[in-house]
Amino acid sequence: TIWENQPCSDSIRKFAADLVSPTVKRLGWDSKKDDSDLDKLLRVLAISNASKYGDKDVINEALKRFEQGRESIDADIRRTVYKIAVQHGPEENFEKMKEIFRSAPMHAEKLQALSAMGASKDPSLKLKTLEFVVLGDEVRSQDIVYGPSSVNNSLEGTEVAWNFLKENWETYKTKLAGSGYLLARCIQYSSSGFLSEE
Repeated sequence: TIWENQPCSDSIRKFAADLVSPTVKRLGWDSKKDDSDLDKLLRVLAISNASKYGDKDVINEALKRFEQGRESIDADIRRTVYKIAVQHGPEENFEKMKEIFRSAPMHAEKLQALSAMGASKDPSLKLKTLEFVVLGDEVRSQDIVYGPSSVNNSLEGTEVAWNFLKENWETYKTKLAGSGYLLARCIQYSSSGFLSEE
């Protein structure tokens, strides 16, 4: 975000966390029979944003559920928990995302794993995500866009994605030759996090 590296960043994060954390407590982590469609959507948004703004209780609960295995994670929040596990957990959680991608019985869960893989704060793991998704042969060409989109969650991530795009432009063009739309999306996701013209 535009205030990510500003002196006021910590205060804004705390303010935002205070806004969304009560919603996580109210809705809980598991679907209920009387949940409305809006409740289900709000639960995902609240958990995602509470972790984004540093709510330790939410982060720790997500890490605990991730360690317990996919069966302990409500299907509606699985993607969000995967992201939190990679972003705030140990490096081994990144490797576990690869395992989940390879073993997931449904393609939708494979995409959840790809979406989470680049969430790490470590630039080297962001780079490994792009190498796995773009340069490897395990990810379908129509799913390559999940590489740069998952990596581009910070200014550092944008720089990694943009430099990787420039260095591997021919690979992108070759793999996405049949879809100008997907190629354009990869360019967008690799550059949309820049905050200035520099």
